[in-house]
Amino acid sequence: MDLIEKIKEVYADLADESFDGRNGIIIKDDLNGDGAYIAEWNHETLSTPTQAEVPTLRNYRLAVERLALNQVALGREEQTEEVVIGQEWNEETEEMVDVTETRVIVYAIDPVAPTVDVESYDEEGNVTVTTIENPLITKDNEERAEAQSIIDSTPQEVINAYNAL
Repeated sequence: MDLIEKIKEVYADLADESFDGRNGIIIKDDLNGDGAYIAEWNHETLSTPTQAEVPTLRNYRLAVERLALNQVALGREEQTEEVVIGQEWNEETEEMVDVTETRVIVYAIDPVAPTVDVESYDEEGNVTVTTIENPLITKDNEERAEAQSIIDSTPQEVINAYNAL
């Protein structure tokens, strides 16, 4: 079943003309293995179908990729690996030994500050400082929750198709 048919199962009264690109709903396929997805949804009265209603491989992939990103509140530790860059003769053991160097494969990212101070001024110019959660953390948490919701509502057949890529 193609994506348009899945959408029509959710919105049975939706006309074929709604998908012609001029009436607010644009379906695309980037030919990257994800299949078709809703690129634009500007219907006058109907809201965009959810992943639970119209599951797409693209939505699932993007959600998985989003959750794989580091959490801004936690940062990320540097990861290194030892790489053999050559060999040299060891006089003591009378054999060739590897010469290695440590390379950074993932750079560290410092966590953001958990809170920020916001200043507000009254009519007399007096300042009030309020401490709030860092908006970067708030946004990250919201995006992660949305991605997890998409993953949780994705049917197993879509997950299997993703894992088969």
